[in-house]
Amino acid sequence: MFEGLCISADLFFDRSTGSIPSPPEHGAVLRQNSCYMDKNSRAMMATERRKMETRDIWTITDRDILYEDEAMIAIEKPYGLPSQPTLDPKRDNAYAAVMRHCAQSGGYAALHHRLDALTSGILVLAKSKEANPSLSDQFQKHTIRKTYVAICAMPHGVCPKYRTPGASWIIDAPIGEAKPDEARSMAMARGAKKSPKMQMFSTTGKNRKPAKTRVFCERIVEFREGYIGVYRCEPITGRTHQIRVHLSSCELYIVEDPLYGMKFRSIQSITPGRMCLHAEAISLLHPVTQEPMTLTSPRPVAFERFMAKAERMARASS
Repeated sequence: MFEGLCISADLFFDRSTGSIPSPPEHGAVLRQNSCYMDKNSRAMMATERRKMETRDIWTITDRDILYEDEAMIAIEKPYGLPSQPTLDPKRDNAYAAVMRHCAQSGGYAALHHRLDALTSGILVLAKSKEANPSLSDQFQKHTIRKTYVAICAMPHGVCPKYRTPGASWIIDAPIGEAKPDEARSMAMARGAKKSPKMQMFSTTGKNRKPAKTRVFCERIVEFREGYIGVYRCEPITGRTHQIRVHLSSCELYIVEDPLYGMKFRSIQSITPGRMCLHAEAISLLHPVTQEPMTLTSPRPVAFERFMAKAERMARASS
């Protein structure tokens, strides 16, 4: 189980000035961890760096806050920003940003779930020691309902149910660490020439733990090599890379996923330049009042633009 992070705001003070750094503009750090990425994945990340403001510090603004009171805060984590501290001390993260934001009101924040750096969307944190146990308990008992939207590409031979709008199913497959030969095979399928250095997971890996994901197919567009689909995904459990692993096990490859994705040449020119996975809703009990609440994050505009381009491409080829 993911442990909550509770760090004093003092760690984020600039001791040379005696203040907390607060750059004037919104931005996100996109420095890469030391992992192997194939040529297309590196190009994708380079493009994203050019699109976004690249700063050492991400400052939370009003537009990034989906909900806030004295007990909790929900922010919209941008694509490319880690949820928590990484091995790179110079790389900013969402948790540190929240600590800086909360510094004037006590400097307390606790994180009990996370999003992959390449996943955008809702991140919820406790802002007080009184609220923290309730949020922690809800995440540990999996009573919090989370909904993600994913855009996937798939070959023509995929199971018909997976490409039928309105269809829903549950992927019940344990997830564990991918074995070296399995990770190598997955990398080769993406066109890579060697195994990734980043840890990968699979439904046939070692030390597997139970994992379930509910999937709903919203929309399908056919293209030359297969189909592009929009899916709502609800993880019933919380394993590392769970949605990415489960979808790829069904031959539903999240567009621009550098670890579990699959290349489809005919759509490379229209992809949005980021991994198409977004945490769009979360339902929980308020940690103090215990009132039910649902928070939502708008789907990235880039997702709809990509689907519109895919539909135009489909009409042009028909």
